[in-house]
Order: sequence, then structure tokens, then C-alpha cells
Amino acid sequence: MAKTPRCGLYITLGTGVGTSLILNGNLHKELSDCEGGHMSLNYNGKITTWEEIAAGRVLQRIFGELSSDTPLEVWEEVANRIKAGLQPLIAFTQPDAVVIGGSVGVFTSYFSDILSGLLAENLPAAISVPKIISAPNPEEIVLYGCYDNAISQLASN
Repeated sequence: MAKTPRCGLYITLGTGVGTSLILNGNLHKELSDCEGGHMSLNYNGKITTWEEIAAGRVLQRIFGELSSDTPLEVWEEVANRIKAGLQPLIAFTQPDAVVIGGSVGVFTSYFSDILSGLLAENLPAAISVPKIISAPNPEEIVLYGCYDNAISQLASN
């Protein structure tokens, strides 16, 4: 059985950019209202949000439909856009793993090595690059999270 990471960062890249922090296998409730996708970033000399450069809808508008036929140079740019917001989150939370879901998460294997390399180049030496993996059923996993959250809310009322 796989060891549960001490700290995991879940990112969903779809219509927007969603984030959650999992500590010792549990969703960190105190941070459940955080909106990592709304972080302000300086990207190519312009102040914008992570969502405006890395959400699936934005990537599709810029590069067209992502697929297994998408050229390497597009995956390099996708990884760079994801790194822009992921790097400060990793520096802050220092997760053991980053799990990527949503419509872009389907293609994690096409850009995870590139993304890991970019993070290794840009993170301080004292901060380890976490393992970057795709969520199981990346396009559906958000629905399960919403369902679990609804059940938890009902149980606490």
C-alpha cells in the first residue's frame, strides 16, 4: 500500500484553476475557501491571475484542443504557464506530491517532466520538487470532491 503523503497539493485545471491542500490524507478545512487560481502573478511583464494564464479554457483558446498530437513546444508553454502559479504554492506549502486534475490533468504525462525541470531550475535549492502526477479520472475527480464536501456539510449540520 502506498504511503499517504504528509502534504499534498491538488490542482484542477479546467474552466478555472482550483486548489486544495491535503495534510496527512485529509483536506485542510481551514484553507477550503482559498482560491489559488486567483493569485496575482507577474507573467511576461503583466499583472494577471494564474487562472488567466493556465486554466484549461485559456489554454484551449491559445493552443486549440490539447491532445496526444499536441506538439512538444506547446507542452513546454503549458508547463511554463502552470509553473508560474505552482512555484509559489510549492515554496509556501512544500508538498510531497502535486496531483493535477481537470481537463488539462488528462495530459499530465505529456508535461510533468518539463514542469518538474522548470520547478527544479526556479525553486530555492532547499525546497524539493514534489512528485507531479495526474489525478485518477482527472475530468471527473472534481465532482467526487464536490459530492464529498456536500456530504460532510450535511453531516455537520
